[in-house]
Amino acid sequence: MKQNRILISLTVFLLAVVSLLILYLHYAGSQAVLSDFQTDQLSYANHLSNQIKFYFQARSRGLRALASFASFHSGDAGQQRSDIQAYARELEQVYVKAVSLYDERGRAIYSTAPHTIGDEEKWEDFFIWAKEDKEKSRAFLTPVLKGPQSLMFTLAVPVFQEARHSRTGTDGKFLGVLTFTLDMKGFLANQIGFKDPPVNLDQLWIVDKNGTLLFQPDHPEMVFRNIYQSEGNCQQCHASFYYIEEMLEKKRGTLDYQIKDHPQKIAAFASMEFENASWVVVVNTPYSRVTGFIKKSLRNHLLLLGLIVIAFAAGSMLVIRNERVKIKAEEEVVRWQEKMEERRKAEADLQQERNKLKAILDSMNDGVYVVDQAHGVLYTNPALEKELGPVNGQKCHEYLFDHPAMCAWCNNEKVFAGETIHWEGQSPKTGKTYDFFNTPFAGPGGTLCKLGIRRDITERKKAEEALRESERQLRVLSTQLIRAQETERRRISRELHDELGQSLLVMKLRLDFIRENLASHQIALRRECEEGIEYIDQVIENIRRLSRDLSPAILEDFGLSAALRWLINNFAKRYDMQVTMDMADIDSLLPLHFHVVVYRTVQEVLTNIGKHSRARNVSVSVSENTDSVSFSIEDDGIGFDEGSMDAKGPEAKGLGLETMKGRCRMVGGVLKIWTREGEGTRITLSVPVERRTTH
Repeated sequence: MKQNRILISLTVFLLAVVSLLILYLHYAGSQAVLSDFQTDQLSYANHLSNQIKFYFQARSRGLRALASFASFHSGDAGQQRSDIQAYARELEQVYVKAVSLYDERGRAIYSTAPHTIGDEEKWEDFFIWAKEDKEKSRAFLTPVLKGPQSLMFTLAVPVFQEARHSRTGTDGKFLGVLTFTLDMKGFLANQIGFKDPPVNLDQLWIVDKNGTLLFQPDHPEMVFRNIYQSEGNCQQCHASFYYIEEMLEKKRGTLDYQIKDHPQKIAAFASMEFENASWVVVVNTPYSRVTGFIKKSLRNHLLLLGLIVIAFAAGSMLVIRNERVKIKAEEEVVRWQEKMEERRKAEADLQQERNKLKAILDSMNDGVYVVDQAHGVLYTNPALEKELGPVNGQKCHEYLFDHPAMCAWCNNEKVFAGETIHWEGQSPKTGKTYDFFNTPFAGPGGTLCKLGIRRDITERKKAEEALRESERQLRVLSTQLIRAQETERRRISRELHDELGQSLLVMKLRLDFIRENLASHQIALRRECEEGIEYIDQVIENIRRLSRDLSPAILEDFGLSAALRWLINNFAKRYDMQVTMDMADIDSLLPLHFHVVVYRTVQEVLTNIGKHSRARNVSVSVSENTDSVSFSIEDDGIGFDEGSMDAKGPEAKGLGLETMKGRCRMVGGVLKIWTREGEGTRITLSVPVERRTTH
């Protein structure tokens, strides 16, 4: 008992140590979670500010390109409208809501949406600034004051007279202003929609370098107001705007802040500099969104601690109980020794157990019977009698099968020789199928008998037959699915090649026409056109490759052998690998619908080798056997542990291997994989041959 007390004391000490360790791990984990979240949020704020800057740069380049059109220098109003309308249609997908043209006095000449007008005071400042010659190549950004929730901006560039477009020969004369009206709210909504976990616009606000809030969904009344000109009612929410001042000073970083009657938030901010605009883009998240996970972790730790305490208490109680049981057992031994005379009671108990066994046999749903060596039925349980009736002195073959002589299928000789027999059979007497289990059994007086158990499996057999039929139908449906998939691949391939490829070719020709008609001094625009033509060539080539991968026409036109050679040669060029081929002509050996399955399987194997194996050499062999065609693909790459791969769940190990095995089963084939880490991989596919008879 003393030893148990010492053990319990040590357990209490260890429990205290574990509790402190859990609390420490909880604190360390909480700090790590907060640090990782702030790092991620800062990275996203910096990414978002860069995307805004890239967007403005891209739109300013487009605005300058439009301003360089000849119609804006020659004064042809009709051509100007036509150019603006054509250019505006190209910009609908990049959140440009309007394209407008103003003369040198600031009067609107033409606009695709005349109601989108910027702030008049800033607009006047821009016209003064724009008339200076040094501002010819710069852009001006100003907000459009339409509402507190709006985030519309006007991007403008000045238009100056060029000598080759002037009748008087003057160059550099200020002609007016060309503007884009930008929907920044739509642009930002598109940008944040791709973040995981998703961010919404309510978590985003923007302040310029002077302290003016440009976008603030939490406080729309503060939009276009300066934090240094706060009114008396601002004290209701803000003791100060220290956090905004800190953001403007640091320009990049993270901080925590809280507005009165609002939850505490974690903010990450990054600066954005573009022409006359200098912003700080802020992404904030409620503190509870992060601490919720931490609180849940704390609850889990406390639950774990509680389970440990419960386990300790249960263990202590078990130790005490075992001590008591031990003492009680010793007392029972003494009493048992004193009552040896009660042996007769024990024999009665044995008989009672025999009766229980008989009760169990009587209660079984399966038929149970005992047969002696003369084939007489000594015992039948109620379940068997309910189905076949009383024995009435019948032999087992008469009673069970309505057979006049001993049944050869029962194998009584083997059973009486000491062997256990398990077999299935159908009884002519009932017309049902049964599962029989026969084993030697010590009968009355110790004589050797046969114990038989008969289970009705008629419904199970029907279910198995239905399952086999379902599997056959599934293979048929899978084959049809592959055919439909290949048909859809061919359709998509044709549309990529015929529709999108032709459209890109037309775009390339138009860019080439623009490049040829640019003035000799427009070197930057000419370079932009040439880069655009090169990029379109790359896209066209990628579309052609994708079209060929989706539906290689060579498979239909020249057969499986030619398609495999083409696939292997392209693989060797694409991944810069040495590939050796030993391939027999197998087109006549396999049905046409097998060709697609074999081609896709080999394509999947080569793709996996190119992406994951790091191999330098690959060998491919195709050989004809007596009743099958064998495909073998081997590489000298890094290999993998197939056992650990099989132990993973379907989501972890992916669908590649399972898809290949499923396709092989559809055509009656077998896929085998041999691999070891560092020793490469060998994959073999065996497909049954369909021999064509000749007449």
